[in-house]
Amino acid sequence: MPEKPRTPPDRLSKLGPNAERDEVAFRSLVDASHSIAWRHALNVLFVNGAVLELDHDIPVPVLIGMSGSEAGVPEFLELLKSRATGDVVRMAGSLLERVVPPIVGVVQETSKKGELTEGEFVAGFVARFVGERDKIGSLLYGHLASAIQGAVAVSEGIGAFALETLREKLRGILTNVLRPDEYPGMLMALQKLQLIEPRLQASLCGGCGNYCLTMSGNPQPLARCPKCGIEWLTLTLYVFHSSIARFKTQNQDLPLFISAYLRSKVARQMPIGSPKVYPLAHLGNRESSTVEVDVVVPDLLLGIECKEFEDANAPMTRPRLGKLTDELVTQIRSYMSVGINKVLVATNLNARSAAKLGQALSKKLPEPAQRDSGLEVIPGTPDALLARLDKIAEELAKGLGASLAKKFAPKAADTLPHVPTLPEPMAERARKPSGSG
Repeated sequence: MPEKPRTPPDRLSKLGPNAERDEVAFRSLVDASHSIAWRHALNVLFVNGAVLELDHDIPVPVLIGMSGSEAGVPEFLELLKSRATGDVVRMAGSLLERVVPPIVGVVQETSKKGELTEGEFVAGFVARFVGERDKIGSLLYGHLASAIQGAVAVSEGIGAFALETLREKLRGILTNVLRPDEYPGMLMALQKLQLIEPRLQASLCGGCGNYCLTMSGNPQPLARCPKCGIEWLTLTLYVFHSSIARFKTQNQDLPLFISAYLRSKVARQMPIGSPKVYPLAHLGNRESSTVEVDVVVPDLLLGIECKEFEDANAPMTRPRLGKLTDELVTQIRSYMSVGINKVLVATNLNARSAAKLGQALSKKLPEPAQRDSGLEVIPGTPDALLARLDKIAEELAKGLGASLAKKFAPKAADTLPHVPTLPEPMAERARKPSGSG
């Protein structure tokens, strides 16, 4: 089989002009990756950005923190929503009953003057309305208490909506991607690394129905309800720091972290030199078309494909496995078309699902592709990903070391003249003292 064409560095073009510079945003996560105590912060990289969007129309990734007790909360949520809806409807009806009749009277009085042009009608209506405005104003002022009550009802509705929205979003994150035991540690670590910050906090007491809604960049949570003193439920909305929010939304965070981690790891082993690692790259093939590669390492002919599934925790059924396999086979073949013969698929699947996907890919790809691609499917855990990246970094460091050794090796013209070694018998005589027999 003919050797596959190598991909020279000059055929690479970055997806964005600042792709490598964008790695700076992930310096905190790279630092955390070198410490086992902080490594759980990396779990955020395995969450698809679409899962974290608060709303499909607002592509802003968020995380939700939860503390306290949920006992009695669902029942009071229903009551708050029902009460808010009823109060607003009653207030609107009462206000309309008082205000509409005078306005209708103004219209009727203006119309009694016979047929008027549109301009004359408007002018007459305005003049009549000005004359009646004190009466209408007094009616509105008389219903100020109702308006305030309505505002309270609206705030109750907003509080109930906020709580329900945050609970549903948190449930979706834990159901589709992360395990409940991974989430709290990740959230706390991201806070300490200042990669997320709070923006909204909603609390509801399951004992008395008291609630509190705070919009602040530094909310002060209370563990217990200030009204009845029992533990209440508190949900906090966190937004990502602007430096990484856009990458999270576009699922570019994992490729940028991988390239930043490889540079950092290689630098620890070989401080001199810089490895050739290109995140979010476009490579041209022989057909003059472009192939997108999440991370490419030209010196190793390695391409890394990052797959962050929205439903990572879903069972790996036969139809789902077949669909994922077909998609990846197409992607792997496109990688091979630009000279990549080693493919690493970094996923957010659990170990069992990742193993099934790897086996299915091996069966689906032709025999030469299996032999030459060096295909690997990595499950979505920090330890599994970093263990594989460490091996890649080690290869890159060795390559840099060999390149530097070759670069600084003395040239043939600079070496000393070759001194021939004496034959063994002559060497023996030379070592014997003079006068010996």
